[in-house]
Amino acid sequence: MELITREICLTSDVGTKDILFGGRMLAWADIAASIWCRKLVKSDNLVTVHMSD
Repeated sequence: MELITREICLTSDVGTKDILFGGRMLAWADIAASIWCRKLVKSDNLVTVHMSD
């Protein structure tokens, strides 16, 4: 397994029960996927088209 990125979880990223907001985690996952795909295809011309439940 390859480490793609690291993020620091701030208090503004969690709710009252100290659980990470799902939208924040999804944003981090999108960034990591973008970095990995750019390395795979050797191009910066990539976008996330759609993510669903």
